[in-house]
Amino acid sequence: MLLRGYEVSQYYIIASLQRTGSYLLCECLENTGVAGRPTEAIAPQTMGDLIREWGLPYPTEDVECDYCINYHPKVTREEFNEFVGKAIKNCTGENGVFGFKIHYNQIEWIRRHYEIGEAYDAKMLDYLFPEAKYIRIGRKKSIRDQAISSYRAEYTQEWWKKTDTFNTQIVNPDPPYDSVKLRNWERHFRRQEVRWDNYFKARNITPLYVEYDDLAQDRWHETRRCLEYLGLDPKAADNAPEPTLLKQADAVSRAWKRRLDEEDAARKRKK
Repeated sequence: MLLRGYEVSQYYIIASLQRTGSYLLCECLENTGVAGRPTEAIAPQTMGDLIREWGLPYPTEDVECDYCINYHPKVTREEFNEFVGKAIKNCTGENGVFGFKIHYNQIEWIRRHYEIGEAYDAKMLDYLFPEAKYIRIGRKKSIRDQAISSYRAEYTQEWWKKTDTFNTQIVNPDPPYDSVKLRNWERHFRRQEVRWDNYFKARNITPLYVEYDDLAQDRWHETRRCLEYLGLDPKAADNAPEPTLLKQADAVSRAWKRRLDEEDAARKRKK
């Protein structure tokens, strides 16, 4: 089938939020060799690097994103449309399978480049990828862990950790403990989860759900589940290389979680 001018055999979207293990899932799927090269291909955080990597002749001027803290290259609607096409081309495997991941709050950034629909209208995904299958990854069992991870990563810019690799994006040491900011992150993620829920409910779509804790505990099993859902050979997961991404939660994460739990317990006792 043709998808925005490029031939693909099928395609899927990993519906995610920050700090849900979406990059780990992308790496696990890519390592199978049959599920394309999924990544965060259409996002303000990655657009500049990908424009340079793909050799696109766009201006290098960056503009501040008007709904998030990131900057992204200033491009026209036509250039952005070409960029999406290049994302499809570069994230498609030899067997024609295309996949990519997107956080819910990045949909509005895409919509604004196309100047279509009302503000925060998630129908943009229907317009761009009308026949997509969806894999949804989340941390419903551990939103508090997700909030702690996001607060730390936003401050330090350490969004990933890999074996024997120095992350040059890191700009700060850990932030101070701040229960207000951590609880704001929790509320943010609960709202974003509801928005994904509403998106799928309105379209009568039941995506395959992957829980981060399950993926971290048994990557092989969860990768096989995804391949089966996509109609791909699950045996491709058997000999896939181990992912290079490392778990970032540590003693600080655990200490902050205990502190938040203790604060909650203290509030309940006062009632």
